[in-house]
Amino acid sequence: MSNKKYIRGSKDSNLKKPILFKLYEKQIDFMSLFIKFKHEQGYDKLAYTRTDIMYEALQDFIGKNQNEFLNHASDKLKNEAEKLSIFNSK
Repeated sequence: MSNKKYIRGSKDSNLKKPILFKLYEKQIDFMSLFIKFKHEQGYDKLAYTRTDIMYEALQDFIGKNQNEFLNHASDKLKNEAEKLSIFNSK
């Protein structure tokens, strides 16, 4: 993929979507199978969805990387993270 900037919502921004789905095709397929598995276990009423899986994955990502970020990022980036309430206060 080139280093071109894609403006969100532009015609060209849609070019990235097929590439991302191709790169992560197996992960997306497994996500769909896992949701079916959860529904087999009776999670229909809880509406276990891809959004839940993405939330869990992103929370894991934050948990694994927040200490490095907080220890080494510039004050400007730390302030930006604080304004966005990214990290839970302990």
